Amino acid sequence: MQYSKIDIDRSVNSLRVSSNEFVKIKNSELIKMFEECIQNIKEIAYYWATTASDNKRVTDTTAEGEEWLGGPFASVFALQYYIETLKDKVREVTAHINPFTLNELKIRLGLSENHIKELIDNEDDLLWISYKRSKWIVTKKQISSLKNRIRNYLIVFHENNPLSIGMQKEEIRQKMNSNNTVLEALLELMFNEKLINKKEEVWFDSSFSIKLDEKDLKIQNQIVELLNIQGFMSS
Repeated sequence: MQYSKIDIDRSVNSLRVSSNEFVKIKNSELIKMFEECIQNIKEIAYYWATTASDNKRVTDTTAEGEEWLGGPFASVFALQYYIETLKDKVREVTAHINPFTLNELKIRLGLSENHIKELIDNEDDLLWISYKRSKWIVTKKQISSLKNRIRNYLIVFHENNPLSIGMQKEEIRQKMNSNNTVLEALLELMFNEKLINKKEEVWFDSSFSIKLDEKDLKIQNQIVELLNIQGFMSS
């Protein structure tokens, strides 16, 4: 396989002419193209490096190693970097208050269902959250941040309302600006992890309990006494 200088110039010119179309290619297609490029480089790496060495007359010298490092190796490393950068788009998309479902990711990224699942399964930082019939993809950092936000809302609520047991789900949803099903999944997850508790329709931090001061205890006792008196009178 021999290429003349004219052949190389034609290929470079073709790439230059097509550059405007190249930028329109979807990220999913670019990933596949780059992965194919790596496989192609593996097949022609020996020819690439040895041809360059022969042309520079450095064959069988230490300088020949530079042709491997600066040619096939450098290209493969660069392509791997580009691929990882494009795959990071999945992580960027999931950094959202309402995590994306698999179907939403397929539309947003232009990737097949199997490709998305493969990316997620091979990435330790990504995980699925399932609740009822829904399923979302989130990052560990994202889920940790959402949990902390919910707990902080509850803690601040307890500080400002020491005699109220907790918050309604709708109050939390409005503060989180989240859809109802996602919030239910988060609350259920935190409840199972014993981070928060629930009493009927009210949610509260697991460390919270109503504590009455001396004045409040006195009022409470007065109420109990009034109720007892009322109870005797009605009998």
